Amino acid sequence: MPTRKFPLITILIALIITSLFAKAYLTSRFEIKKADLLFEQSQWDESLMRYDRALRWRIPFIDTQERPAERMWAIAEIFEREGAWQKALDSYRLLRSGFYSTRGLGIPGPNWIDQCNEKIATLMIKGPQPFPRDSQAFAEKKQIALESLTRPKPPYLIGSLAAELGFLGWTSCVLIFIFKGISSEGKVITQRKFIYILAFSMSYACWLWGLTAA
Repeated sequence: MPTRKFPLITILIALIITSLFAKAYLTSRFEIKKADLLFEQSQWDESLMRYDRALRWRIPFIDTQERPAERMWAIAEIFEREGAWQKALDSYRLLRSGFYSTRGLGIPGPNWIDQCNEKIATLMIKGPQPFPRDSQAFAEKKQIALESLTRPKPPYLIGSLAAELGFLGWTSCVLIFIFKGISSEGKVITQRKFIYILAFSMSYACWLWGLTAA
């Protein structure tokens, strides 16, 4: 195996990782910018969706979730003050699920999730009608709701497996193509090219679906 392929592999892996980080960061910034404009125009529903998209483009070790989380919380509180009970409840649930959708070895935004759990439990019990929060019945029902919300929920197994296998698949396709799809003269072996393209496309699509489903 020609040793000159190893620098190419290193460069290619670095480019793949850099492009993934750049894609996540730039998409997050784009969604936040669009959401901010809608927020300033008091278009709460549209800006909420944009912030949710930005929240889900998480980058490890870089704080890209705090800004959209703050704005989503603010929109939920606006709905709550306006008496739009169902919209407020849906907004808190959306914020909570946004953090869960980006979990990996750990769950990001634990403080936000705890705050959302409190709001969701309260709104679920209170509903659109006034409810005496200091009553024993309210406290007991809220505690039951909180226990349900805070119960550990493992990620969707099929989605997690699809993400893992898809990632392994498309990265393997890249490496195999370098070793087997390129001749010692540096030329692409055309009869294998379409096989690699098909395998890479299917694996990449599986990976993306797994990320959203997990």
